[in-house]
Amino acid sequence: MVASLLFIAWRVSQYDIHFDFSISLILSLISLGLLYGAVIIFSSFVFSWLLGVLTKEKIDRKRVIPIFCGANLYKYLPGNFMHFVGRNRIAAETDGVSHGKVAAATIIDSASLCVAAVVIAAISVLDYFVAHLRQFEISPFIFIGAGVIILLIALSGFFFRSRFALIVGKIKIALKGLTPKIAAKMFVAACIRLLILASAYLLILILFGQEMTLAIVPQVIGLFALAWVIGFIMPGAPGGLGVREAIMITFLGDTLSQDIVLSATIIHRVVCIFGDLSAYAAALIYSKKRGKLNNEKEN
Repeated sequence: MVASLLFIAWRVSQYDIHFDFSISLILSLISLGLLYGAVIIFSSFVFSWLLGVLTKEKIDRKRVIPIFCGANLYKYLPGNFMHFVGRNRIAAETDGVSHGKVAAATIIDSASLCVAAVVIAAISVLDYFVAHLRQFEISPFIFIGAGVIILLIALSGFFFRSRFALIVGKIKIALKGLTPKIAAKMFVAACIRLLILASAYLLILILFGQEMTLAIVPQVIGLFALAWVIGFIMPGAPGGLGVREAIMITFLGDTLSQDIVLSATIIHRVVCIFGDLSAYAAALIYSKKRGKLNNEKEN
């Protein structure tokens, strides 16, 4: 997170960006940070519910929610995968929950976000996205690189097929409790999460002076949903740092004011960091209060 803030400071100095912050703007950004934190808390409750469905056990939320929100901070570590691995601490500290079930819940949660992002983007900006991509000249080396990656994946699948079969078998067992109804609920929850986050980014653009029309709003929401998920799952980029920003600036720079998009995108990253911290703090407070209430009931 410190590295993310240093990166933002470096970019601000490099582009010679000057922010004119008023009290009302600062309070608005803090409110949006708290909203982002509320989405993380909501996500932790959804994850707890999903674990309960998969394990058919009563999940101790006062343990699961702080672990989930704490693991969410691990995305800022290099590699951008430790926030997934960190959730498996739930299995180590919760009775009746296996590592396989936590991994399965993580897969379902991530897949739901990806599907929801694609659906939102397809509904909102498919024509614009395709038209914009046609403007780029695609180097033949990209196709060569893609071919090499596909070949390596195929070779790995062949030489390690027995190990992959074992992993796939374990995943199938872990996903045994997943039904179409549960998948639909996860999809709806993912859509809610992405739409709220996209709306927060839209509000930041407006706060920085960007004029909005009914034609621009779905474009911003669709591109943001896609950029957020790509940054969330992209290996190597801590917290999607640089990935989301690059997508938003590239695809919105022609439609909106480049200065406003750049400023809003940079500040949005700061808002996200504040939201991640506020979610973790709220989760710890929730856990302590829930623990006290349980102790009082037992006494």
